[in-house]
Amino acid sequence: MAAPLSAATLLNQADGNNAEFVSQTVQEQYYAGNVHAVSITLTNVGTTTWTQATHRLVSMNPYANDTWGRTDVKLPTGVTVAPGATYTFNFNITVPSRPSRYNFQWQMRKTSPGSPANFGAMTPNVVVTALSGDAADFISQSVPTFVEPGNKFDVQLVFQNRGSSTWTYDTFRLVSLSNPSKIFGRDSISLNPGESIAPGQFKTYNFRLEAPKTEGIYNHLWQLRRSSVANFGPISPTVPIEVRYRNNSVCDSQTVPTSMFVTRDYDVSVRFTNTGVDTWTPGPYALYSQSPAGNNRWGKQSILLPVSVAPGESYTFNFTVRAPTLAGVYNFQWRLRRSGKGDFGAFSPLVAVSVEEK
Repeated sequence: MAAPLSAATLLNQADGNNAEFVSQTVQEQYYAGNVHAVSITLTNVGTTTWTQATHRLVSMNPYANDTWGRTDVKLPTGVTVAPGATYTFNFNITVPSRPSRYNFQWQMRKTSPGSPANFGAMTPNVVVTALSGDAADFISQSVPTFVEPGNKFDVQLVFQNRGSSTWTYDTFRLVSLSNPSKIFGRDSISLNPGESIAPGQFKTYNFRLEAPKTEGIYNHLWQLRRSSVANFGPISPTVPIEVRYRNNSVCDSQTVPTSMFVTRDYDVSVRFTNTGVDTWTPGPYALYSQSPAGNNRWGKQSILLPVSVAPGESYTFNFTVRAPTLAGVYNFQWRLRRSGKGDFGAFSPLVAVSVEEK
């Protein structure tokens, strides 16, 4: 047998106030001290329109408690809920700071005119546990996907403290889960001295790393840790970082006589393949003499590149050199250079050329 209706409920039904529960969104566990969004959906099954001035949602069990940081939820300015209409109250709650179990329940209330009173169905009571401990949410990150070997690069990771503990400089830090952990030059990032991140607050980690000196693809991922205890919270999404030289090359072949006569001209060739990511273009790119760098013992210090060479393509430099004026043994070697950036890539084979008198 149904419970008898209270006098207040009968009064409000008589003056056209009634509500039907539809749904609610609330979790059964939250970390103490955190702020979370919840929602309650109700249908106006009475004959009176709900307005901000006359109707609101109030906390129950017990009535008008402020367990969740508020005692009521008003309709937004200008919003009305006509008879037969359904409305969703979206609002934030603050989880109690003391870990325990708390009732979450709400009901509509008429505030004016006439005698204020609750009316309609109460939302199903949810017993919510306020947890104690360490928790975090990953928010965002900014990480380059391409870095040259040995270069430093800046990254940013943002986490939110979703636990009940305050993060402090000497207790909490961000740790690398890359393998090995110091592959980018450091394995942990601390808060700033004196800094603390309370429950619900966000922490933006800005720091600089250094790319490995060996080309390859390396995974970048981090997680929070309570010092000397354990990691906690989500791992940042893995970012594969390609470590590769923008300008790089291999020498495929070289043709040069191993003996020459002084001051005589000889045809030579050196072939390179572009193994970098940038296209070699006429102007900034050239072949440059080596051993030592920039010598002009063969009558020229550099050979300009006449065509563009895309990554993966090869080019053969065919040119004429003039033997030195004095007899002796001279090194013959070349390497590519980009103007303003310096030499790069592989050296051609070092050939000791014997230069004799005519």
